[in-house]
Amino acid sequence: MFTGWRQDQGKQQILDFLATGIPVDGVWTSGIDNVIVDAFVESDVPLVPIVGADNAGFVGQLASVEGFKGAAVTNPGSIGAAGVTLALQILKGDKPDDRIVLVEPSIWANTDDAGKANIEAAQNPNLDPEELVRFVETLQDPQGGTWLYHLAVGDFTLLLGDSAGPLHASPEVADALAAFPGCVDVMANAILVFDQPVSGLDDPVEYLDAVRPRVFVPTHADAWVPAISAGQAAY
Repeated sequence: MFTGWRQDQGKQQILDFLATGIPVDGVWTSGIDNVIVDAFVESDVPLVPIVGADNAGFVGQLASVEGFKGAAVTNPGSIGAAGVTLALQILKGDKPDDRIVLVEPSIWANTDDAGKANIEAAQNPNLDPEELVRFVETLQDPQGGTWLYHLAVGDFTLLLGDSAGPLHASPEVADALAAFPGCVDVMANAILVFDQPVSGLDDPVEYLDAVRPRVFVPTHADAWVPAISAGQAAY
């Protein structure tokens, strides 16, 4: 099922599927995970093993939902930090050791002691619920409600994001990107887009044209649809 990375859409799709009565032995998700668990619970359908990401909501369910067996596959925020570190090295004139760095994910299953320990350690009661509310309220905004963070430390500026879309369809977003004060030293953003089969890399290039950073770090370039999208090495 293609959920468009939208939790409401993903939840409705699994609810429709469960309503058919077709048996299901397990569910593998990629980020749209906690709402899948919610759909099973709300439909009063016996829970099956579900795999998701190490998102706070899903990790919390792995620790708290009675009778639920599942696992989280890690996709840590440190990946973005590694990209920024690489960009800083480039700005200093240091040549990277390798063009490709492969990250080996971990699997946290709530059915074994090691997985339970990782899940427990990942619980964070200090997450800001207001940030989640702001995200949900902007899901219908241009560019899908995604956020770009503009950070400045001294004279260094970083523009950090994890999505890209057709700016030509949302000129107000392009105007906002072009209005950043001063220059952007490093921009780290996704080069994977949902309309990639028809637009290729046009959308990420539009972001670069609008921002004009000194250094660009491409992120989120995985093969989200095999045989249609390319893997990281292809870029």
